[in-house]
Amino acid sequence: MTEEEIESERYYNSRLCLDCVDRRIPPPSKLYWRVRAVFVLYGSMKDSKTQRPLFNDAAWGKARNVLKEILLSFYVDLYLKRIKPDGSAEKNKYGMDLIECMRGIPQCKSKNIHRC
Repeated sequence: MTEEEIESERYYNSRLCLDCVDRRIPPPSKLYWRVRAVFVLYGSMKDSKTQRPLFNDAAWGKARNVLKEILLSFYVDLYLKRIKPDGSAEKNKYGMDLIECMRGIPQCKSKNIHRC
């Protein structure tokens, strides 16, 4: 596809991106530092109206808990390739693998994780 065709597909067919663009959560060792950087950068910034920091003591406590959960691997990748009955990956008309989100789907209903 040309750049123009890709832009057109992104604009008129957002489902293409949702079905085919791989979305990955980095491993805890990388995710921790990225999330921590956001907390540090924005947490001490001041609200333009109240002139108070965006994070108060309670918010910093919650931020520390999120960082602990990241290190404990509580945040996992929920995107898997769609699988056909023969075990191969489903593809769209462009030959790109289709993906789906496993969030909210019981594992026994997900054909990618466990076949019932």
